[in-house]
Formats: sequence, C-alpha cells, structure tokens
Amino acid sequence: MSSSVIIDIIDSSRARLSANGWEHTRIAHVRGLEVDGMSLLLAAAITPGIPSIGTVHPTVSFMFLEEIIPEAIDAGQVRLQLVYRSPEGTSPTDENSTGEEASIEVGTTLQQVETYEDADGNLLSVPYTDHDPQVKPVSVLRPQETKTFTWSRSTDPSDLAEVFVGKVNSKSWRFDPGCFAATWLCTGITGRARGRTGPFTVTASFQKNTAPPTKDWDETLAWVDPTTNRPPDGITEGDGMQTFRVYETIDFNTLPINV
Repeated sequence: MSSSVIIDIIDSSRARLSANGWEHTRIAHVRGLEVDGMSLLLAAAITPGIPSIGTVHPTVSFMFLEEIIPEAIDAGQVRLQLVYRSPEGTSPTDENSTGEEASIEVGTTLQQVETYEDADGNLLSVPYTDHDPQVKPVSVLRPQETKTFTWSRSTDPSDLAEVFVGKVNSKSWRFDPGCFAATWLCTGITGRARGRTGPFTVTASFQKNTAPPTKDWDETLAWVDPTTNRPPDGITEGDGMQTFRVYETIDFNTLPINV
C-alpha cells in the first residue's frame, strides 16, 4: 500500500470556545490508499504523518488531539477531521502559552498532634496535694500550609505519582525558598481526562509540617518511664529522645511544574 498525506494547516484559522474549553478542527487529506470500505477509513487514520490521539497541536500547545473523524470522498481518498481540544478549565494566557503553565492554590489545613506543652511551652503538669505532679499529653490541631498545582499534560501522570507521592523534599523547594529538607510532603498527584488517552488535567498536592517539636515530617520518639508512663525530665536528643526519617526524600524541583 502506498499513500501520500497532505495536512492543511491553513484551515487552523477557526476555533470554538465553550463551557468545556477550546476546540479546533484541522483538516487532513490522504490519497493513494489501495483499500476500500471500512478498511479505507482505518488505513487513513493510521497513515504515517497523521497525528495520533493525545498529540499536542503543532502551533497551539494547550490543545490536544481528541478525535479523528475520517470520511471517504473518492476511491483511495479520505478526508479527516482532526479535532483538538483543551483540557477543561484551561485556556491560552498569551500567544506564547506553553500549555504546561500551572495554576496554584495555597491554603492551610489542621492536623491533630499530641503534645505535653501548652501554648507558651510550659509542661502540662497537674499537681495534687502531697502527690507528685502528673504530666499529661493532650491532642491539639496544628495548622499546616498546603499547596496545590494544576496544569495540562498530554500523557497519563502515573509516572509522576509513582516517583513523588508519599515522599518529602530533599532540599529547599523553589515554591518555598529557604525551606528546610523534609518539611513538605507530596500527598497526591492525579490526572483527569475526557478519554483514555488524554490530554490530562494534572493536580499535585503538597502539605507542609509546621508542628513542633521537629517542624518537619520526621518522627521524634521519647523513652517512657514504665513507672510513670511518661518521658523523664531532662531527656535530650540522643539521650532518651531520637528522631527518625520515616519518608523517602526526593528533589521536588525536578517535578515539571511551570509557572
């Protein structure tokens, strides 16, 4: 089977904007196919030179190919509509838009932690007549900053999720300059698409641990006196108290978020 493909880029002067985003149809012609019937339509759609589903538009990079609609117009000749759409909620910001420009949402959540100190750092010690005071722990809600990024990607973000989710930053992060290692945890990366092949609207979520004593995602454990069921007074890091790294680390700056 021999074929020649002509893609009419001039037809790209029309587009449509709806509540679901941008849509644009390009026209391609395939001639010289030596088959007929349904096989003609199938052969035209997979002819070398015809873009595949999920391919980014050649000049408008926030739009991706979602449909190919072939129509036989003569013996061995097919006209194809190549329907490009933008992921829901995305649009061009300027003529140089890359399609990967992310939106950012920041906020604060509360996490429940256990503490032996009050708001002023005093020990929660309860005296009672002639008895020894008892130190009691309480559960409190500590604020934690969150960041959520959303951007367009032509492929399934499962590869990103596998690498980053459940890990903490190994060094200062460009979205929180000067932060220490292990302060940010990647809590999720998800992708949503209209079809199985994309394009995908990717959402990546992060949470910052600002709760004492470590103010990071490491865990600090204390030795507990079995007779009092509480840590003894005067314990220090390395002597009665030990901090452990419980999450793997990775450089968050390598995650492809463009803003």
